[in-house]
Amino acid sequence: MIPVSLVRASVVLLLVAALGACRADRPASPTSSAAARVKLGYTPASSVAQQALETRFRALISADSMSSLHRPLTERPHPAGSAGTLQVVKYLQDTLAGFGFDVVTHEYQVLLARPRKIEITMMAPTRRALSVNEPAISDDPTSSHPELGGGYVAYSASGRAAGQVVYVNYGLPADYAELASLGVSLEGKIALARYGRSHRAVKAHTAEQAGARALILYSDPGDDGAVKGPAWPDGYWRGEHMVQRGNAKYSWFWHGDPLTPGVGATKDAPRLAEATAPTLPKIPVVVLGWGEAK
Repeated sequence: MIPVSLVRASVVLLLVAALGACRADRPASPTSSAAARVKLGYTPASSVAQQALETRFRALISADSMSSLHRPLTERPHPAGSAGTLQVVKYLQDTLAGFGFDVVTHEYQVLLARPRKIEITMMAPTRRALSVNEPAISDDPTSSHPELGGGYVAYSASGRAAGQVVYVNYGLPADYAELASLGVSLEGKIALARYGRSHRAVKAHTAEQAGARALILYSDPGDDGAVKGPAWPDGYWRGEHMVQRGNAKYSWFWHGDPLTPGVGATKDAPRLAEATAPTLPKIPVVVLGWGEAK
């Protein structure tokens, strides 16, 4: 279990009469120019004060100031429970306190997943090691951060699996039913499924129920790639070597920490044994870019 710190701040919101502001922006008729300058719900005097406050607020906000505030949150990988997370928590504490908020942190000891090693090897017709790492992009310095690591699926089961690979389309129950109608069983085999049409946890659970030894997920270019439009770094769709990270926890049982259903994962909270937790997959689940999946 890895301790996770969360930040809670007391926040005050400034509500603006948006409807009144919109009406004030409409072209005024010759007989209603004074009324058009008055915000809905404000007296003439308070409208002037409100307008001055909003003008001052807009002057304080810019794209550069928002980028500067946001950059420390994104310049270092910070999966939950990592040193990067601790750095983000400290930054949020200092920043929010600097804004005048009262900030309190709470620590939870949550079961988190971080891989020790991921290896995927094609054994036939030729032997080839497959990569779970995304190549660095020269225009994106964060893509070469030494703490980034390869793609993985959080809460995947640990273990080794070998077997024939069976393509299962989106890996949904209907796909397995179609395979069964063709006489194809996943028992003792490895399922290869493309992302889309459902959460990866559903794909992992369905593969597990079908008797597969493991599940490989990839982003198909027909769903998220060059077939849709320009791929990264030229566009927003995934490139040949890009993977989709995420978790495969069976959250339909409960959300949050897998071992402390219904209560906060504090130090002394009662916990389930990992082997019996229904939220955790029982088979290894890994991710590949579509080039490696091909």
